[in-house]
Amino acid sequence: MPPVLKIVDECFGAATGERRPALELRLATERITARELIRRRVADEVSVANRKRIKVAADHARARSFLIPLRDDTPEGGLASFHAGSFRAHRFDEAIEYKRAIDAFGRNQFVLLVDERQVCDLDEAIVVTPESEAVFLYLTPLIGG
Repeated sequence: MPPVLKIVDECFGAATGERRPALELRLATERITARELIRRRVADEVSVANRKRIKVAADHARARSFLIPLRDDTPEGGLASFHAGSFRAHRFDEAIEYKRAIDAFGRNQFVLLVDERQVCDLDEAIVVTPESEAVFLYLTPLIGG
């Protein structure tokens, strides 16, 4: 049976800490790099986001994960100004979202923890056991520095 890696999202620094299951990733082997883990995670998110075609912009923003950021200068970032009924579903591009996620990892916008150990190198091999859990810990920037 192929190994399954449980992936969880956490938000650190927000008024209400949030921990929620994101997905279970089936692997071909018990080893995966952080880069490949992020790539597979983004691919799953993009697939779900494109499949859902959410109708209400506010619900769309809440349903998004930590790896795909909302920025005002992007088409999806402007969704907050749409009203129900006038929303046109935006299709996310996996390659663009993957690059954004890798850049966010490099800027420490999120931390990747596997089995309670921080992964700092994208090319580091991660050994997955049946009990393994990967946590994408989103860091909320402090206001005022």
